[in-house]
Amino acid sequence: MFIFGALDKMVNIEVGKKFSNLVKNSSTHIFEGCGHMIMIEKAFEMREKVLEFLKK
Repeated sequence: MFIFGALDKMVNIEVGKKFSNLVKNSSTHIFEGCGHMIMIEKAFEMREKVLEFLKK
C-alpha cells in the first residue's frame, strides 16, 4: 500500500504512483489537504485505510 499526502513537498506523487504500478497487488491512496507527515496530520484516517487494506 502506498500512501501520499496531496500537499507533500518531499515526495513527488506522480513518481510514487509509477512506483506503485511496479509492485504487484499494491494500491495507492492520496490524502487531500495533507503534507509529508501523514501519520500526524491524518492519523485516524490513515489508520482506517491501513486496516482496510490489511483486511483484503
